[in-house]
Amino acid sequence: MSVKHTLSEDKTEVTFEVSCDGCGWFGVGFTKPGTTRSFMTSGGQGTDVVYCDGTQPDGLPQRHKLSSYGGIAPGDSNTRVLRGPLDVCDIAQGTMTFTRKIEALDDTENPIAVDTSGETGVKFAMSWAYHASSTTISYHTGNMGHAMIALVPKRGAAESPRPTCASVSGELADSF
Repeated sequence: MSVKHTLSEDKTEVTFEVSCDGCGWFGVGFTKPGTTRSFMTSGGQGTDVVYCDGTQPDGLPQRHKLSSYGGIAPGDSNTRVLRGPLDVCDIAQGTMTFTRKIEALDDTENPIAVDTSGETGVKFAMSWAYHASSTTISYHTGNMGHAMIALVPKRGAAESPRPTCASVSGELADSF
């Protein structure tokens, strides 16, 4: 699984491109601010998850905030379909693209930590999970984890040489 991101020029949104070759369903999650590795032992409770599975006839990703250890059940009433202009879920190709606001819009979302000053970055835990064969959201069978990442805006060439989005965390393929 790999995850790439692009921070908008106004630093208010991030577009994520997720690919998972040879996967059934797959997804990424945004943990509560200040959360580190310990969220994995609580079943990801409180994690704001965006996932791609084969249940959406429109080919759109879905969002769900985990409220318990039980995870996500197909057809759960707390699941919302993402309908942004760039949002797409292609389970056959193993790709998903979606755009998220940095700030949480309501209590079903977690804010995304971004260091807009362009320093070294405020890290947050991005979780990931997938199923090797099932195209309907179900237990991940242990295919899960997280990476501590920092979204840092790119700097102009005339500015001091500090890390850019690409050099810090533009692609998380090595982490997954």
